[in-house]
Amino acid sequence: MGKGEYKGRSSVDGWEYDAIMQKVSPYMADFQDLLGTVIKEHFGERKIDIVEIGFGTGSTTKAILDNNPQAYIRAIDIDLGNREVAEEKLGNLANRVVFTESDACKYLGYLPDSSCDAVATALFLHNLNNFDRLLLIKEIYRAIKPGGLFVNADKYALPDPGFRKAQAWLMDSYKKHLSDRPDVLESWIKHELEDAMPDVLMRASDALRQMKMAGFYNPRFVYRNGIVGLLVAEKQ
Repeated sequence: MGKGEYKGRSSVDGWEYDAIMQKVSPYMADFQDLLGTVIKEHFGERKIDIVEIGFGTGSTTKAILDNNPQAYIRAIDIDLGNREVAEEKLGNLANRVVFTESDACKYLGYLPDSSCDAVATALFLHNLNNFDRLLLIKEIYRAIKPGGLFVNADKYALPDPGFRKAQAWLMDSYKKHLSDRPDVLESWIKHELEDAMPDVLMRASDALRQMKMAGFYNPRFVYRNGIVGLLVAEKQ
């Protein structure tokens, strides 16, 4: 991927990030749990091998494992700075996870064709520019086995004025809950403005089109709440 394609919020540590997200986006826990539920509904009780891109603090990892007792996860992130947070959060569930520090596209590029049952991501794809995002989606499709699943819980822009209203709500939420941390507030608002740049903004309609371009069958949103959505796509 190109230089600077990933933009993280490095101004806080993992535990503080979780605490802030719980305040500004109180629905996120249910959102991540739904991601794990969607995987369970697709695969049932059988053993599955999942690649998770951008495991962060391990919240989505835990939601997947809680809902899928037969799942094993290869969790990758470009920075393992929050690995200890993730491992503490997971407890014994960490026995079903292999953590790897890697660029997502490079990691997937090393995988053989059709080598995992599912790929899951949460709040990662929106950080990429449109060109790198499509490259990654194509690699995801190649790595998933026929009958497998791609699930992404992320920010998906609606057509205006819906997007602008949702963005304004999120900005106001940051200002409300981060008023005592001006340094963090500045960093997070900058991040949101970067997400809205024309070559980065992940529009819902474009996302569905990119999934179809990569070869996925029946890409669709199974959940929406303002600026966020849960997108599911299958490989036939």
